[in-house]
Amino acid sequence: MDADTLQEQIRFLIRAASSLFQKVPGSSVLIRYIQSSYQNDPVRSAIELVLVLFFIRYLLSPSYSTHKQNYVKLREDVRSGALDSDMDYID
Repeated sequence: MDADTLQEQIRFLIRAASSLFQKVPGSSVLIRYIQSSYQNDPVRSAIELVLVLFFIRYLLSPSYSTHKQNYVKLREDVRSGALDSDMDYID
């Protein structure tokens, strides 16, 4: 595969992705927001991108039930000799 064919395939994929993205409701508002935000403050845009990626990762992560009994059960381990010696110091 030569470089011209590869470039043409990449252009086709970018045009197809752009076409599909423009069909999503609200995409034009998002594009205008990104363009105006980037012109005013590119660092803010980078931080927002990181937050969006974190949010998407959070949404796609598996959920864990809080009702499962997956905790360590504690028990009282009392030695009678230890308690008796502690009581001598209290008196």
